[in-house]
Amino acid sequence: MSYRNRLKGKLTPLTGEIDTDWLKIKEAITKTAEETIGYKTWKNWKWLRTWNEEIQRAVEEKKAGYRKYLQNKIVNYYIDYKRHRAIVRKMTRRQRRDDWDKFVKTLERDITGTQRRGFKIFKQLQLQERDKLKINPITKTEWKEHYGKLWNEQGSKGEEGIEE
Repeated sequence: MSYRNRLKGKLTPLTGEIDTDWLKIKEAITKTAEETIGYKTWKNWKWLRTWNEEIQRAVEEKKAGYRKYLQNKIVNYYIDYKRHRAIVRKMTRRQRRDDWDKFVKTLERDITGTQRRGFKIFKQLQLQERDKLKINPITKTEWKEHYGKLWNEQGSKGEEGIEE
């Protein structure tokens, strides 16, 4: 069933009140789009894989400090916010480093074993980099010309040294 037909079936007669009519139209459009198209989930790979309570509290303190600074533009509040921001940055950097170390250790263990994880990562990298990587191979004739020039230059330098 097409989007238009589903939307016609979902739209009910309008009552004349702007707020209720708007809610009915909005609900009909969103439900119809959800049924016909569906949802796509986005994954944010750049963010931390392990988010702990300590980082959560630090982020909340940073946000509270920023809100306090926005309410009263005082230098002390800004310095406090910057201190909290630096703390959060250090904590997340440490957490990312720990996660990376853990990942590398699992890869090292996997290399001696079945190597399944290593192959999966390699395949994923190939898919991601396929469009970015462009290799222009050098032909045999170009190699011959290049090394011929080098050979001739060295030969001529060697002959000049002998004549002198």
